[in-house]
Amino acid sequence: MFQRQKVLLHLIDRAGGRMDKLRLMKLAFLARREGHLSAQTATYGFVPYHHGPFSFTLYRDIAKLAEEQELVEDKATVGLRSREDLPTLEAANRVGVDALWDRYGSWDTDRLITYVYGRYPWYTVNAKDPSKRDGSRPVADPGVYTVGYEKLSFDDFLDRLLRCGIRRVIDVRANPVARRYGFHRSTLDRNLKSLDIDYVHVPELGIPGEERANLTTVADYSRLFARYESDTLPKQKPAIARVAALQREKPTALLCMEADPEQCHRSRLGRVVAAETGLAMQDLGYVATA
Repeated sequence: MFQRQKVLLHLIDRAGGRMDKLRLMKLAFLARREGHLSAQTATYGFVPYHHGPFSFTLYRDIAKLAEEQELVEDKATVGLRSREDLPTLEAANRVGVDALWDRYGSWDTDRLITYVYGRYPWYTVNAKDPSKRDGSRPVADPGVYTVGYEKLSFDDFLDRLLRCGIRRVIDVRANPVARRYGFHRSTLDRNLKSLDIDYVHVPELGIPGEERANLTTVADYSRLFARYESDTLPKQKPAIARVAALQREKPTALLCMEADPEQCHRSRLGRVVAAETGLAMQDLGYVATA
């Protein structure tokens, strides 16, 4: 069981064994943003959603813990199946849960939501109630954008797209599957759409997995990308024209896995699309959070 899942169980226990899901979400958000839980393995990423900061991964963990008979849930609440024999937290995380509960344990859901909305206005931009929104989502300037998800949690990845003003993702992986939660094609498509971000898959602009096997040196990757530029891209002019047209329509990011764009074929594709459109290319690297 992940440390972050153990933290959820201990927070629910502190509330007497059952908790409102919105309250749990806001406590988990504050645990990360205010440093109560500094270990990345114990925290969740968050994205602006209908009721402020939301974690798709946290909701998935609740469902997984319910499947494993650790939790019982209904539409609005989640509870422990048993308050005995809770999994042991690492010492630093136990201290963090104690500090979080000392600070916010007496607050009800409404008070937590009001506090979070006021202190972290970015997370209100997708609020279901327009009167709760403090600002609006940015829209990126025209350009050819690329992004890699390698070092990001699923929710942090989604948050980056929103902060950068992206309105469409073009997945240029040949085979869009991933062991990490969120980055499989169907999950990615569904959750992007819930944030009003379009998803398009163009597999013919990817590199098949067998061509990427056993690459170990810089020279190996250089040869792979040279073949991609000299052999693959010239044969895919219709697909490139389609991508170029989509880039012109709205702010769009070419998606692949690698964090470093120079170690990913998306940078080579991006340069070709930039030449086709006359737009500048930019990779969506680190973005400061508010």
